[in-house]
Amino acid sequence: MDEEFTENPRLLLFAFAITALFAGIEFIGGRYTGSWALVSDSFHMGIDALALFIAATASSLAHRFRTFSSKIKTRAAFLNAILLMTLSVFVAFEAYERAWISRDILSIPMLGIAVIGLLVNAFEEWLLRHQAFHDLNTRGAYLHIVGDYVSSVGVIAAALVIFLWDWKIADALAAFLVALLMLISGFLLARASLRELKN
Repeated sequence: MDEEFTENPRLLLFAFAITALFAGIEFIGGRYTGSWALVSDSFHMGIDALALFIAATASSLAHRFRTFSSKIKTRAAFLNAILLMTLSVFVAFEAYERAWISRDILSIPMLGIAVIGLLVNAFEEWLLRHQAFHDLNTRGAYLHIVGDYVSSVGVIAAALVIFLWDWKIADALAAFLVALLMLISGFLLARASLRELKN
């Protein structure tokens, strides 16, 4: 973490607004299309939005209480990690349950929503990349976004598989991918946060 770097809370708030908006759109889209992968990704983006909000709040508090700046932001990053790992368990359990249920999935709308989600994640990744390199607090939110970027690719692949071969279990497999990425990102972030807290 670069002590001389000044984090910009406005970037985090802007990314939060975009993420929260699309998480809602993706949830509605997931319900409409019957895709648990999309609904799972909307949960992931919802946690991303919460992570960005927590990071922005922590950054603002850190600017006001500079003596505790590092501790505030590191604890915020750790909270993000716990939220991510907890939700990953729920997503994986639901994906397992739904893998055995035959249902209709509207693959074309699912594909369109997933592609838009990928573009949203790509924009946010570009927006926060530099700040995340210098600051652990932003890095926590950034890892959420990177994980969601990869999960969007998985949802796109699942939509294509369903459209081309009508293999609906691909939806559940994509949801498992989302859960796995959430778990890995959460673990890596928790480990980095604990290291900072020990110093």
